[in-house]
Amino acid sequence: MRRWPRRFSRQFLRVALVLVVAVVIAACTTRIETIREIEVTRVVEVGAAATPLPPAEPRLLTVLVGAGADTVAVNAFLPSSVTIRAGDTIMWELNHPEEFHTTVFLSGAKTPPVFVPVPGGGPRELQVNQKLAFPTSGPTKPAEVYDGTGFYTSGIMYNFPAGPPGVPPNYDLRLTFSKPGTYEYLCVLHPPMKATVTVVAANDPDVPNQAEINAQAKKEEVLLKAEIDRLVAAGASARSELGPGGTTIWHVQAGAAGDPPTAQAFDFLPGDITVQEGDTVIWTSVMYHNVTFHPGRLPPDLMAQISSANVPEIFTLNPEVVFPIKPAGEFDGTGFWSSGIIGNDFAPLPGGKSFAMTFIKPGTYRYVCAVHRVLGMEGTVTVVPR
Repeated sequence: MRRWPRRFSRQFLRVALVLVVAVVIAACTTRIETIREIEVTRVVEVGAAATPLPPAEPRLLTVLVGAGADTVAVNAFLPSSVTIRAGDTIMWELNHPEEFHTTVFLSGAKTPPVFVPVPGGGPRELQVNQKLAFPTSGPTKPAEVYDGTGFYTSGIMYNFPAGPPGVPPNYDLRLTFSKPGTYEYLCVLHPPMKATVTVVAANDPDVPNQAEINAQAKKEEVLLKAEIDRLVAAGASARSELGPGGTTIWHVQAGAAGDPPTAQAFDFLPGDITVQEGDTVIWTSVMYHNVTFHPGRLPPDLMAQISSANVPEIFTLNPEVVFPIKPAGEFDGTGFWSSGIIGNDFAPLPGGKSFAMTFIKPGTYRYVCAVHRVLGMEGTVTVVPR
């Protein structure tokens, strides 16, 4: 077996030792540099997070309550959801010239009854619940602070004077939001009409401005009005079926709600119908309407506001509008006939959801919805000989 010279073996060992030491030093250096890089990165990140943005200036923002005109009823808050910062104030502004609305924050509580008995009154004497009818604040009062608790309401909002002389219209509600969270509110007169306010931190930069809120409100309004147009077109023809003795039963919608139900047509669909003697017309409602025939007299009003030194200010309801009145089994063109309020689920009343009349005398008879008469909700039944 060949042996390497002893001198050559010692040189080989020296070279190998040097290589091992170099590898160890290089590994340690790389680890140290890696640790330094990690430490530097960590210091920079901690330093950036330690400087929060300052709170933004509080803003006054507007959300619209309803939209439309006449019998076109966009019964929605526009936009239906909005994100704001803590410290911002929202003003809800009525946006339909003649329709009533409310803006109510319940903070998780149950909705109070909308109609309640008049204290000391008879069984047919009702009033709008005073807790809902009158504002916790109003146009002449500063905004109240809302932290997600408590009861706040605009009262019944209207764009025209409806109270004692000198009382201004009640057309807005203002709340300043102090605590982050998501809060739901509604109109108690139109239960599908619900919306939310999401409150984020006072220094959050990612919130819409008023122009963006307006654009979203307009987008939602256009979609809802298009749905109302579809409802009106679909209701242009009456549905009918065979009735007893060769007569016909006709069906008319007293108002119509779309998809979503915040799109509502305050029309009789169809508005004018021609029937024969002995035919019956059935009106069906899904939301708070009325059918009133009033030959020879003025149509009734729904509400009266009463205020005196001895009686608290209240909105009383007209029994002729609220309760059914049917003086005979068949209509011969005379007498006062009322369906009462029909179609509502949120305030059960004896009117139910439908109202039927049989017509026995030729003629043209005009009728109205006494709840929405000022909006132009009216129709005619023309009776011809059989």
